[in-house]
Amino acid sequence: MVGAGLPEGLTPHCLRHTCASLLVAGGADPVAVQRHLGHRDVTTTLNVYAGLFPNRLDEIATALDELYRAAQSAG
Repeated sequence: MVGAGLPEGLTPHCLRHTCASLLVAGGADPVAVQRHLGHRDVTTTLNVYAGLFPNRLDEIATALDELYRAAQSAG
């Protein structure tokens, strides 16, 4: 895209993907990323960039375990 002043091989789409990657890496909420990119709904964002979002199943398991332990202590 010589007319846009970008180096050869670097396209606006590459910059867009880099932006989304940096947002996800920075911990941005998927809805915030969706709005920033202008996707109609968050499913588009998740379908395109799902591989960038961390798998947080360990966090969910830990949170559930803590809630269970707190309920056991209270009861």
